Amino acid sequence: MEGKEPKVIANKEGNRLTPSVVAFNDKGETLVGDIARRQAV
Repeated sequence: MEGKEPKVIANKEGNRLTPSVVAFNDKGETLVGDIARRQAV
């Protein structure tokens, strides 16, 4: 909250929205959000 108004906090990439996407890279690491969406085939 900022005063009486809600405040949206940006994620580490600076975006105010994070897509609900999960993916795994070639190393088996879990990717979430925009990074995972970019991995879509």
